[in-house]
Amino acid sequence: MEKKLVFLTIFLFSAAFLGAQNKPLKGPSKDLFTEIQYTFAKEMPGLVILKDGQTFTGIIQPKNRKRAMPQTIVVKSRDGKILKEIPAGAIKELYARPTQFEKAVNVMDYAQNFYRVKRKNLAKALREEGMSVWRPIRITRKGETFTVLAQLRNPGFDDYIEVFTNPLSPRSGGTGVGNVQTSGGLETRYYVRKNGEVFMLSKSKFKEQYQKLFGDLPEFLKKYPAKKAKWRYLSQYIYEYTRMRWAKEGKTEKSEKKEG
Repeated sequence: MEKKLVFLTIFLFSAAFLGAQNKPLKGPSKDLFTEIQYTFAKEMPGLVILKDGQTFTGIIQPKNRKRAMPQTIVVKSRDGKILKEIPAGAIKELYARPTQFEKAVNVMDYAQNFYRVKRKNLAKALREEGMSVWRPIRITRKGETFTVLAQLRNPGFDDYIEVFTNPLSPRSGGTGVGNVQTSGGLETRYYVRKNGEVFMLSKSKFKEQYQKLFGDLPEFLKKYPAKKAKWRYLSQYIYEYTRMRWAKEGKTEKSEKKEG
């Protein structure tokens, strides 16, 4: 019964999510990216999936931050015992709760089986439960290359372009604490991975980088030309690009659900 409820929740969430994103890009922008998260809850468990297939659940703590993102994480039991210390490069995916998350329902009991049997259903179920998604990225700054865990902001339409939080990104207006702005305005920089390459995407160079993002899909450029592109529609552009790639490759939203 519990599993049926989870699958029903997934279905309803998917229908609402996909239906909301088929609207034309005009008028006020609708941000399809997930909420930004700066750290992990100290009282609620998360899930870590390693590249070698191992999984760990427990309290997740960041360690050795670089560019405000963890290079290592520590997984602990509720009583504080260290279960595993894991470098970012060994992680395939991490699901964590934001510090303010107080929801009582916990889907971690389903995690192990769902991951092996229905990968996409696990991702949707965890997101529905308020979990954020984190993946490792390699960044080069001032001649130094390092691997950190970054928050994925477009789960569900990340097949071709992955967008990650840049915690140090300034905003176009808003308020903040220290060097990190936490409310108001638009984020002006993201880390993006496409075709295995990670690069900084910025509002100031958006039209210059537009071709790099979408240039391999001429029909997209025809429908959404760079000269008319607006930064506030970034998440919608990426969803539309993904949707058009799905259609071109015969992967409609409907067939994606059946496969998931």
